Amino acid sequence: DTGPATSRWTEMQLDMIKTHRPNPPRASRGLALLHIAVFDAVVAAWHAKYTYNFPAPSTVDPTLTPALPPRNNPSYPSEHAVVAGAAAQVLKHLFPRQGADWFEAKAREAAASRVWAGVNWPSAVEQGLALGRAVADRVLAQAAADGANAPWDGKRPTGVCYWKATPPGFVYPPLEPVWGQVRPWLLTSGDLFRPRGIPSCGSAEERAQMLEVYRTVNNLTAEQKRIASFWDDGPGTFTPPGHCAEIALRLADRYQISTPRAARLFAYQGVAAMVAGVCVWDAKFAYWSLRPVTYIQDYVDPNWTSFITTPPFPGYVSGHSGFSGASTTLLGYMFPQEKATLQAMAAEAALSRLYGGIHIRADNEVGLTMGRRIGALACA
Repeated sequence: DTGPATSRWTEMQLDMIKTHRPNPPRASRGLALLHIAVFDAVVAAWHAKYTYNFPAPSTVDPTLTPALPPRNNPSYPSEHAVVAGAAAQVLKHLFPRQGADWFEAKAREAAASRVWAGVNWPSAVEQGLALGRAVADRVLAQAAADGANAPWDGKRPTGVCYWKATPPGFVYPPLEPVWGQVRPWLLTSGDLFRPRGIPSCGSAEERAQMLEVYRTVNNLTAEQKRIASFWDDGPGTFTPPGHCAEIALRLADRYQISTPRAARLFAYQGVAAMVAGVCVWDAKFAYWSLRPVTYIQDYVDPNWTSFITTPPFPGYVSGHSGFSGASTTLLGYMFPQEKATLQAMAAEAALSRLYGGIHIRADNEVGLTMGRRIGALACA
């Protein structure tokens, strides 16, 4: 009963991301799917509430003293049950190793808590769970055809100008090489925001930007190290899109928004981040650009390494910059009083990749601009 009915489920999904370690594009897709299902289910629930206008138990029986304050909306169906039904159904699909029974038990506990508290009838809870599950099944059916599991044909450009596996793990194949072909929710295809302006291979501009990374990492201040580490968001964390969802959770709590408003907030924030991931990955595997560690070890200093671990996929453009730009633009629209702070956070997240030694400046700046354009589309 802390905040909107959605909050515990967002927290649970973030914990699942830390534990089960989906990569950033898949984490962004999962966050979008859960919150699309929850939002649509809440819209359907509110339609039913004001169709039936069913009173709360304490209204019918004045001798009943609820353990929690009654909500100021009709009690049928229970919003906690609706959200639980939708969220658990999606999470079962996303994290099968956790076990469907585990999520089902959480959903039933969340729903039953409203009966125990005396604020909902058993029928409001049972019908709420059923409604949430039905909506989630429709979302998952649509997602099944989005191309997220398409195979890679193994084709890639070769030569000194193109990405190759990076130390220390030299992981190959690269992570999610066809993710740019996943069907995004706001666009017809992931190439609609494909950027231009990558420094050309062998150019003075490319060398200057690579040397900027080299000198920056060799002379990092304590504050720059803190920034790089804070926004690292590597495996075993919430990942970059999850970090953005965590920021949204804090804002929802600070401003005490309602369940419908929270459902809307997280649906659009999740969709903006997922679309940013699709568009960023389209650019990455359109250009196959070198990472700084490859260029610097080949042409500048064979013993150099990045401050944070270089992830196993091409550089242009920065994923973190895209995720952060899209998410903070959407959040700034929802919370205009926080807009300047959120924009500064996104800029810092983008710059952190330079401090970490894993992206040149063009990767970050173009990725941030792309993300902000996608966020503006989500706002519209």
